[in-house]
Amino acid sequence: MGFAHEVTAADALDAKVEELVAALVANGPMATRACKKLVQDVAGREITPELRAETARRIADIRASAGRQGKAFPASCEKRKPSSWLPCR
Repeated sequence: MGFAHEVTAADALDAKVEELVAALVANGPMATRACKKLVQDVAGREITPELRAETARRIADIRASAGRQGKAFPASCEKRKPSSWLPCR
């Protein structure tokens, strides 16, 4: 499902963990809750086309939700922290 997509040398592992944690912490609380709920709901289930479709739908729903239409969504499009509202291009 693409959860693990990086390989890091042992001597660079701590830096990589810090980078990934920083990325996770930068996410909005609504997206974090939705992600946790999704992981709990699919844990232990067989990976089927139906499960992939459900997962994709739920991810699309959270991206399209009203909470993502504020400052955080355009900022995420531009890979920056939300400080002012700018439309995604």
